[in-house]
Amino acid sequence: MKKTTTITTRRLLMMTVAMGTFLTLGGLGLQFIRQKHQTEEAAVQEAPAPTPETSAIEPTPETRAMPEPEAVACDNQAVQEQITQFLSLQAGNTIEYAIGYYNLETGCEFYANAQQEWLGASTTKVILALMAYEQIAVGALQPEQLIDYEASSDYEAGAGGLQYQENLQAVDVQTLIEVMILESDNIAKNMLLRVLGGREGMHEYLWQLTGTTVSDPTTNQVTAQQLTQVMKHLMKSTTPGSAEIQTLMAQTSDQTPNCCQ
Repeated sequence: MKKTTTITTRRLLMMTVAMGTFLTLGGLGLQFIRQKHQTEEAAVQEAPAPTPETSAIEPTPETRAMPEPEAVACDNQAVQEQITQFLSLQAGNTIEYAIGYYNLETGCEFYANAQQEWLGASTTKVILALMAYEQIAVGALQPEQLIDYEASSDYEAGAGGLQYQENLQAVDVQTLIEVMILESDNIAKNMLLRVLGGREGMHEYLWQLTGTTVSDPTTNQVTAQQLTQVMKHLMKSTTPGSAEIQTLMAQTSDQTPNCCQ
């Protein structure tokens, strides 16, 4: 399942909007990644084959590193107008929203209701993927390490194909990460969450990453500020698993495998 495609991204638009519960506009940013991914694939296909004097070299994290944003006068008016336009499309709906925006190219950012807590839903699966890869980087987890499936705590219907596997007993860490992001698999999420210290462990990681926490660290509550910081952390080439997670996010599917067999 693991791909080796390299994704380089110039900027990411990350917004979170809540309508009653919690709606994520991070999909706009992920669509940007997907479009960049498709554009780069087309460019690779059109590029001439290496000559005998040259050889194809797989980009390393160092070659993927983005330059530090140059000091610029920030003008976020265009992005703010896009957000306003989106909100205006919800005419007749009473909505609450929180926004976190950071431009990786310019370093410009702005926030609205960024400290308000919302139900994180599947956005926190990206946090768990980062946690898992960082544990792999320090040797606390191994990609091929098998995690036992415990139905009483791990089973959750909804997204993902693991729920349809008969006699599910154990799954390796790498597969759990992949299906959690590719399929938004809930069982994979619960299995990783269990070995990573539960919700308390996730919020401890967020505290270390963002310097902020929520009122109840036993829940799936997060803020737009935290999610924006997570995405900024993800885009750094030095972050363990950065390229792998970005590749998976560019290939996500809304189809659950084996859902109806």
